[in-house]
Amino acid sequence: MTSAFAIALPSTLWTAPSTRQPLFGTMSIWLRFLTCRSPRQFFRQIKDVLVTAFSTSSSSATLPAALAAARDPLGIRPSTAGFVLPLGTTMNMSGTALYEGCVVLFVAQVFGVHLDIAQQITLVFLAVLSAVAVAAIPGGALPLIAGLLGAFGIPPEGIGIILGVDRILDMTRTMVNVGSDLVTTAVVDAASPGVPLGRAG
Repeated sequence: MTSAFAIALPSTLWTAPSTRQPLFGTMSIWLRFLTCRSPRQFFRQIKDVLVTAFSTSSSSATLPAALAAARDPLGIRPSTAGFVLPLGTTMNMSGTALYEGCVVLFVAQVFGVHLDIAQQITLVFLAVLSAVAVAAIPGGALPLIAGLLGAFGIPPEGIGIILGVDRILDMTRTMVNVGSDLVTTAVVDAASPGVPLGRAG
């Protein structure tokens, strides 16, 4: 048990930077090729929104700041931002889905529970679906993680292992959620008829 914990612990400590890779990696590609925007300039323009998301750990609390940033300085049409951002706040929990999968695999390693490839694929599917149901508040993913643990025969009380660092990881995955919402809004706005690509830079 101790050796498994020692091996698995680094994967949890690296969860925070790994959840940032989709935001600054995949989303940067979307910005470059689907909106003709500069990823560096885009993320510089939304830095205040990302700081708000990091400090509140709540997508809902960050929504007003995201709407304001979408209008100025991003220059996204209010009709597009007013539709995509609230919808994304409710349904887009990409950072939470990544986090749920990492936590379940980590706790499984700690308790010596082996998950085969089929179970891991099922875990990915369930994590994405359950993330949609997560409340946009700090710690909202914990009950669903406990449910996923039980579904795979892993002791649900194992969630106590990550409670001490959950708040910090919650901050980073909220940044992923909110940043992805803004990138998606920019993509939808650029794809809308009559809207010039990359007009905000």
